[in-house]
Amino acid sequence: MPNTKSLTITLDWLRNAVAIARILALPFAISIFAGAVLAFPPQTLEHYRLLIWNLLFDLSGNNYRQILLSHAPVVVSSCLAVIAMASGLVLSAKLLTMERKTSFPHASGFWKVVYHWAPVGLGVLPILGLAYGLWRTAGQTVKNESLLHDIYALSMRTASNERGSIGQLLDWKNSLNFYLNCTAAAMLILAFGFALLARRNSDRLESSTSATSGRLNALIGSGKAIICAVAATAALTTLLLVSRVQIPHQLGPIVLFALFIICLTALSTQFGILSHRINLPINGILVFLAIVFSLANWNDNHELRRIGLDGAKADPAKISPLPPLKPAFLEWYAHRPDTKETSADGRFPVYIVAAQGGGIYAATHTLMFLMRMQAACERFSQHLFAISGVSGGSVGAALYSAFARDFESKKVECRPALPEPLPSKQMGNAVTAAFRLGSEDYLSPLVAGTLFPDFAQRFLPYPIPSWSRERPLELAFETSWDEVVATGMDPEVRAKGNPLRDGFMSSWTADGSRPALLLNTTETGSGRRRVIAPFTFGEGKDNDLHFLPISREFDVPLSAAAIASARFPWLTPAAWFKEDAGDVKRIVDGGYFDNSGIATAMDLIVELEKITADEHLPIELHLIVLTSEFFFSDDAFAGLNELIAPVMALLNARHTRGSSTVDLAEQRLSTVAGGKYLHRVELRDVVTPLPLGWRLSRASTFQIFLQLGIARHCYPDDNFHQDGPGRTGGSSADCVKLLIHHQLRGDDLKKAAAEARERFPREKSPND
Repeated sequence: MPNTKSLTITLDWLRNAVAIARILALPFAISIFAGAVLAFPPQTLEHYRLLIWNLLFDLSGNNYRQILLSHAPVVVSSCLAVIAMASGLVLSAKLLTMERKTSFPHASGFWKVVYHWAPVGLGVLPILGLAYGLWRTAGQTVKNESLLHDIYALSMRTASNERGSIGQLLDWKNSLNFYLNCTAAAMLILAFGFALLARRNSDRLESSTSATSGRLNALIGSGKAIICAVAATAALTTLLLVSRVQIPHQLGPIVLFALFIICLTALSTQFGILSHRINLPINGILVFLAIVFSLANWNDNHELRRIGLDGAKADPAKISPLPPLKPAFLEWYAHRPDTKETSADGRFPVYIVAAQGGGIYAATHTLMFLMRMQAACERFSQHLFAISGVSGGSVGAALYSAFARDFESKKVECRPALPEPLPSKQMGNAVTAAFRLGSEDYLSPLVAGTLFPDFAQRFLPYPIPSWSRERPLELAFETSWDEVVATGMDPEVRAKGNPLRDGFMSSWTADGSRPALLLNTTETGSGRRRVIAPFTFGEGKDNDLHFLPISREFDVPLSAAAIASARFPWLTPAAWFKEDAGDVKRIVDGGYFDNSGIATAMDLIVELEKITADEHLPIELHLIVLTSEFFFSDDAFAGLNELIAPVMALLNARHTRGSSTVDLAEQRLSTVAGGKYLHRVELRDVVTPLPLGWRLSRASTFQIFLQLGIARHCYPDDNFHQDGPGRTGGSSADCVKLLIHHQLRGDDLKKAAAEARERFPREKSPND
């Protein structure tokens, strides 16, 4: 009967489809995951940009020795790691299909082709993901022609060395696209060649093992094979625990990820084959146990790290209330060495900084702007009272505070703003070290900690705090300080130790040059702000602002406090701590509440305004906002609307809310103070998109560097807004930097603005 025959064919198709899906479910899921990680995350694309850009940088200088010593091993090891990962997936899928070959009722025709080619396809998928990621990276360079015209216009008005640097940047941008596309094409050719070779070798594997089935049992699914897979994974995990920074730096994120996929594939394959033979779902049981342990909260090892005073053990019984803001500020003001030399209108300028979130690019922007401002006038640190940081902004603020430990605490004269003064030797070295810190690799230690120790923790019913995945990130910043900064310091400075390892409470004293850090986090249970700060203000029962319980005897390392503010999903987990009553609270990235840092900064300013009014202090409060250029984006992808739309709305609303908060703060300060007391320093995507992650390419670092403020590019109006031809090509930081410099000197601002306009070149830009 025709109907019976059609039904039989349909049922055979369904049986074969279900059979192949059941057999290859795990390698298929792993392959899809690997391909997605290599194709889509912004930090992955930045890593491709980093590899190619660094290569172009050294090629431009004919530095072939550096290429052979540094870049060639990284590129070759990454390619070999991806090939090894793909080979492991092919081997896994082939062994599983061979083990369960009898599950195919009619493995002929189409399904015979599927049987032979499915393992190869799973292995090729990550290579195709790599090729697609490279192609997407080439297409992600900024295509806003007005920005490129701005850079060109700026280069026409600047010194020759700057014009050459900007021209080189644009040349690299064009070369970058070409080389990325060439590399993507090479990956496609590699995928095709790998498929043919894998297909041939998989047939050889099947023919050699089918001849003697006893060998197959000896090779796979046996106790020895499982012990070898577990031992290899345990050995690699132990190695990455012993060396949590150096070895990850040597391997790099792609190699680390490939090693994880290889270990995961080997373990799941061996357990899968053993499960089939003993009829017990071992992989399913392990996943079930991991879920149970997590639901029961037995293995949450992400406790906020605590330290005691001078190396003593942390003592939670010695938590004392934080001091209030008023006596702390008054003492700070009393120790300022230049309070008698105020601004031209007779008031002492006090600066509050709000530093936005954004991972390492926000950290670099915050650190470098403050360091460049300090280098221009070393009196700046004496007027910078506090920094309200979020996520990456908190990390940059912590790094600046670490540098400020060794700034001069006495009065320092400010030389004339124009022409821009050269920094002292000490500040010049500090600025160079800060720039190098922004280019360090913080991603690889985090990837290693996430994929190995912390992943293993999910399958244990008890917490091991040292395995928590944020620890390598904290350690990476501490190690970078030792390697990049401390090596160039004087012996007496090095003897003070690493400030990032010291307690947070020691990061601010009223008589020092370090700003008070207000590191914003978000409490997961209530959604309110939890601020890590050395004093309290504005806290009340009906207020969302609450402070972390902390004291010198029960402190948090400065590195851990900064990373606590930067726990954005999913690489960095929520941290937990106990309140005085013993209740467990969890905190995540401060950007969930306010990604600009302005909410806490404005609360501080409100309290400071009350203090200055009560005490009749001649103080002028200024808010410096370090933020990104704002724009409304459209939906880039309309698929999977039910799943993706809510998440995209949440993330985009976070970005939009930050810009709205800046506008509201600017209106409020202008209305109350009657002048321009909010200074916006915007960071733009000039050549390549700035990634949300923990490593920057030279392209990203350099474009941040170009936007840190060049005072001679400022063409101000009487209120020091960027105006006229200076707006084209200039950074918003130009006039902010020049304005602060004049304020610190006590200059007449209207006269200074007029003089700046006279000094500025009169040539029109191509846009005029």
